Amino acid sequence: MDTGVGGTASGTRIERGTSSAVRAGQMIISSDEADVLRFIRASAKPFYVYVLHRPGVGPFYVGKGTGNRLCCHVAEARNTETKNYRLNIIRKIIQDGTGLVYEIDSFFDTEPEAFTRERLLIRSLGRFDLQRGPLANMTDGGEGLANPSQETQQKQRACWSGTEGDTDYALVNRFFTTFMPNTEAVPIKPVGKLRVQPLSPHPKPRSISQRQCAALLASAVAHRIVLAPGCEIPRRLTYAGTQYLIENGVGRDILKSGVARLSSSSRPCEEVFELTAQGFEAITNHFGRGFLESHGVLVPL
Repeated sequence: MDTGVGGTASGTRIERGTSSAVRAGQMIISSDEADVLRFIRASAKPFYVYVLHRPGVGPFYVGKGTGNRLCCHVAEARNTETKNYRLNIIRKIIQDGTGLVYEIDSFFDTEPEAFTRERLLIRSLGRFDLQRGPLANMTDGGEGLANPSQETQQKQRACWSGTEGDTDYALVNRFFTTFMPNTEAVPIKPVGKLRVQPLSPHPKPRSISQRQCAALLASAVAHRIVLAPGCEIPRRLTYAGTQYLIENGVGRDILKSGVARLSSSSRPCEEVFELTAQGFEAITNHFGRGFLESHGVLVPL
């Protein structure tokens, strides 16, 4: 399937609609996720525009990303119950046993350039909700800058740390502030509203922080786990009938700082932390034995 969009500044446009690995210029189409990730890591340009395809059908989603962003859609489809057109297509592909076809359309040095290309592709291919094409995109693209304005950051913080009302965020924020009052960003998010990624240690040095300890403590309290070196603390927890996850960022920090290691990692939503002796000491020092005993996660001496 040819979109008719023409060439890009970063590579030659190639024919769409095949599941076999195809390269032309600097671009790639492949159903092999590992192959595509190797291709991304080999690029000197950090931002890319990608297209997801249904095997034998054609494109159904256009996105902009860095790192392994294009692979997060499958994890979201597998590990959440969120229902939308994009995720329903992916679940059908998984059910059929065929697998997504990934296309790297272009690479860019800057994010605004990538957003411009993303908007162009979405406009050219057409959104399904507007009856203009096959794409499951619900916007025209170009949103979600990595460096948001101060106003946007303030709105995000209000949502992520607000405690008023009965929203999923407000409920878990009230729960979390029991352990860490006045935090600007609660590191536990509703499963359906988090782009779930498999955890690995952060590539940069990280020190043990109260936020890391509080995230593990919240899960331990929710699961009624008695803390001790070597105890297992699930990444996922349920509070007030809603499922939550320790977010990707603080999860990577936990692994890097040495508070905990991964005990089980079959799927992102099923990951389990194993508390280290260093982590147990840090949690005890941050919150005190009396506080931990009162929440039922430490046996009184």
